[in-house]
Amino acid sequence: MRSSERQRRPREPRAPTPAPAATTAIDRVLELQRSAGNAAVARHLRTVAREGWPEAPKDGWNKKAQPVAGTLRIPLTGLTQGYQEADTGKATPTKEKAGESKSGRAIVVVPDGTDFTHGKLEVLLVFHGLGESAGIGYRQRTSDDEMGPKGSVHDVEADVIPQQLAASGRNMITILAQGKSTGSGRFGISDTAAYVKDVLAKLKAELATLQPDVAVPDNLTPYRIVSAGHSGGGPQAVDSAVALQGGDWHRAAPLFLFDGINGPNELGTLKKTLQGWLETDRDHLTKASDPAAELAKRGLKFRSTYTAGVYVANHEGGEYDLSGGKHVKISPAESLNAFLDAWFGANATGPLAGVAKTWKAQYVTEKVAGNHHYQIGARGPSKKRDAAGVPAYDKGSGNLEKSLKGLPGDAPRPEKHAELEPEDDPSKVFA
Repeated sequence: MRSSERQRRPREPRAPTPAPAATTAIDRVLELQRSAGNAAVARHLRTVAREGWPEAPKDGWNKKAQPVAGTLRIPLTGLTQGYQEADTGKATPTKEKAGESKSGRAIVVVPDGTDFTHGKLEVLLVFHGLGESAGIGYRQRTSDDEMGPKGSVHDVEADVIPQQLAASGRNMITILAQGKSTGSGRFGISDTAAYVKDVLAKLKAELATLQPDVAVPDNLTPYRIVSAGHSGGGPQAVDSAVALQGGDWHRAAPLFLFDGINGPNELGTLKKTLQGWLETDRDHLTKASDPAAELAKRGLKFRSTYTAGVYVANHEGGEYDLSGGKHVKISPAESLNAFLDAWFGANATGPLAGVAKTWKAQYVTEKVAGNHHYQIGARGPSKKRDAAGVPAYDKGSGNLEKSLKGLPGDAPRPEKHAELEPEDDPSKVFA
């Protein structure tokens, strides 16, 4: 979150995490062969020679690409876009700094079976918060903390992003942007489209070695880009979603926030953003011959989940203190929920009254239970590990997967057609 809007919040205790079942490289390869077959093993062995982040611990998560729960997790470095400089944040509890080598870096998660050539490829762009061990982001932990054990990475351990992405059935890859610990310009992204293009070009070069049997076209263009942010990553997610509007109304970037509205300024910016989107919706739907069909084709546009404290206050009304000591009071009438209720009450009328319920269900806020640091995932630490030693995931339990289910079923992963249902009604998904 922005330094001016950082709240005081107590640390939440972390449940004990079982030790991984597979503890050595040989164990992991043998387990991979038993669970996924020889082809997966061959793909895994090709990752051994690929260098990831230079400062990453030897045999660590970010040293090379690794298979995770039906995906390939690829650490990228040498990006020309995004945060480039050394991360000098004193609170960062790791030597694996974001830019010690003056090179932009990110993590890309590619589900097995992703079709880059014939399918409609989606990109999920995720921005991490400040709370992940003082901005550790996707670096490897050097000690146990309330978000995971030593040696773990947040996207696998707490966010369970590879697990949820594989379960979603979407023809979607995820870009996890690595930012610095704190301060303004944390992600160094001034042009979101250029950043995504840069990452995809780097990914194509990596996949030529990692998965030479997978065809990836030049100048790969995503069918849809989804912007998502957790906690202090919320402002960048909003900025990126705004930058990706325009063009096809049906595919303009949706926005997912997970405890991602951190103060009154961010709340004001978001309300102005949503008002602009809603007015564009109103104009588009008023001109449409079949507004219901248009909404079904577009699907979920905005979802914001919230847990406690500042996040409840910004959604429902309440009071909180920012880190600098400023006391903030949000009246119920100023809250995000009240803003949405009032807007739809005044505008989803007349010819659009018949689609009011479906339309409003594409702008969702939802109070959820669980630990703030696990809000992208299943809201708390996993009590089980899969055979490869990563947190087990129960399909349908994660906040990210639930958000993805609200999107239209127009971009299925080839072997997962049955898992996407184009006729899903967001008003039922988020009832």
